[in-house]
Amino acid sequence: MVALQQVTDVNIADASIVYSTSWQASHKGIVSDEYLATHTPKFKMKFLDEEIDSSCTEVYLLRDNNIPVGIISLNVEIGEIKSIYIAPAFWSKGYGKYMLNFAVSRLNRFQTIFLIVMNKNSGARKFYENYLCLFRR
Repeated sequence: MVALQQVTDVNIADASIVYSTSWQASHKGIVSDEYLATHTPKFKMKFLDEEIDSSCTEVYLLRDNNIPVGIISLNVEIGEIKSIYIAPAFWSKGYGKYMLNFAVSRLNRFQTIFLIVMNKNSGARKFYENYLCLFRR
């Protein structure tokens, strides 16, 4: 069963592992190996801890049969999809689309929903271009 749950102190460790492994895999070849190595689960946990303490940010962990597979971060004050990360073992299985649909639904009160993608992150760009013609470059 697929379920999204808000990230809290209870599940932040699982979210941090997903975030770290996905970030490292998706940014390999885009940033230096030295910089990639700094994005450990511990590093990502500190970042997520700040995110979940922010009143304008909501972070969710996606689980499938209780296995952590992805995270999504939204700025609910300005209508921004801050990030979507799927653990590499679960890429191309529909989880990103699931979370993107959730984000659009959660942010539906905004006339415009936006996100920022690194120009060199061709995998992410392709994902957004394939699934959301709503977004402009």
